[in-house]
Amino acid sequence: MHELDVINQFTELVASVYFTARDELDSDDPVGLITDILNAVDRGATFF
Repeated sequence: MHELDVINQFTELVASVYFTARDELDSDDPVGLITDILNAVDRGATFF
């Protein structure tokens, strides 16, 4: 896999975590927020 592809995938992952966290912060569900972040990180980990 090309390095640029890895960088793009990582950037998308970070953006996904950020927007998920931002949306979740509007709700009163910190456990859901943590779970969503861990799930997103897990998806990223399986990519690498």
